[in-house]
Amino acid sequence: MVRIFDTTLRDGEQAPGFSMNTVEKLQLARRLESLGVDVIEAGFPIASQGDFEAVREVAREIKHSTVAGLARAKREDIDATLGALERAALPRVHVFLATSDLPAGVANLISGRKDELVPHLARHMDVNAIADAGGNKALSKSIAEDAAVNVKRIKRYAVADYFAEDAQGLDSIEAFTETKTTWHPIGV
Repeated sequence: MVRIFDTTLRDGEQAPGFSMNTVEKLQLARRLESLGVDVIEAGFPIASQGDFEAVREVAREIKHSTVAGLARAKREDIDATLGALERAALPRVHVFLATSDLPAGVANLISGRKDELVPHLARHMDVNAIADAGGNKALSKSIAEDAAVNVKRIKRYAVADYFAEDAQGLDSIEAFTETKTTWHPIGV
């Protein structure tokens, strides 16, 4: 049996410049339900009052798909999620354990010259892949040698204009995508 767990209403908002209001989330949730999606992750209720309200409205309206709310393994997160899902026909609390050593909201900003940064990034064990589009043969060789230490993926691009039509599309990220299988036992 295959179950579809859709995270568009929550994770889809992580894309830069993209967010949905409650009305838009309801429209999309209705479409997902009509497609037969098993679980719709509606949002992260503790994140904001707006997210809480959106999850609550989706939970009130959707009757044939399970509506999930995301929560860290913290009492206040779980309580907020339970509150937002209170009227759901099929509620689910999706609990996760945060594994980052960075405090919430912190982003790594890297600045420096390419010849200083690239060797470090190529050797770093937490960097899984590198896009090499610079055209510098010596730097490309250095990337390949340094990346071999932890078997990271390297994708070389020969693109003159990054804004050209032929430079766009999913092909440019294919080398960096991962497929993961998650098992969710039914009835546990």
